Amino acid sequence: MNDVMADLEVFKADSVTGNKIHQGFKEEVDKIYEIVESIVSRRGLAKKIWCCGHSLGGAMATILAQRLEFKGGYDVDTLYTYGSPRAGGPKFRAWCDKHLNHQRFVNNNDVVPCVPSFFRWRHSGKCNYIKSTGEVTNLGRWSSERIRDKGWSLIKTMFKGRFDLISDHNINDYILHLENSRGFVTQQELDT
Repeated sequence: MNDVMADLEVFKADSVTGNKIHQGFKEEVDKIYEIVESIVSRRGLAKKIWCCGHSLGGAMATILAQRLEFKGGYDVDTLYTYGSPRAGGPKFRAWCDKHLNHQRFVNNNDVVPCVPSFFRWRHSGKCNYIKSTGEVTNLGRWSSERIRDKGWSLIKTMFKGRFDLISDHNINDYILHLENSRGFVTQQELDT
């Protein structure tokens, strides 16, 4: 229920850099920032920081990574988001794209990354699109292959009595596809 309430607060708020972000997501980060910052500060500036989250947690991780990087002076190594809604406006996206290594994952017809679509909200980061076959790709949003994959998948699953737009948001599907995508993340990357 908390996810829904945060999602509904779509009005704009200022991020730590003055860029516009989603008010509901910002308020959720405000609730946890002091705790996270105290944990991170105890670990020291030399440690790598990775932020990650699914759904609302992905939007929160994006705002949190920006805040840790800008306000806290920490070096966020990588931000991983899965099925995340858009967290901020064009200037927020530009700041994040310049300062954060953001790997954003979208599972086929997951509807959550499509919202909110008004107020000029934008995604930051590199989009890693998971095809209906489970293959992790870098297909652009408007590539004909991606559009075809999404369309056929939606039609096929409707005949099976499944609603792709909702079921593709399940974090377990993201985990399964990423575990099965050989070579996408190497063991060496995991060990660092």
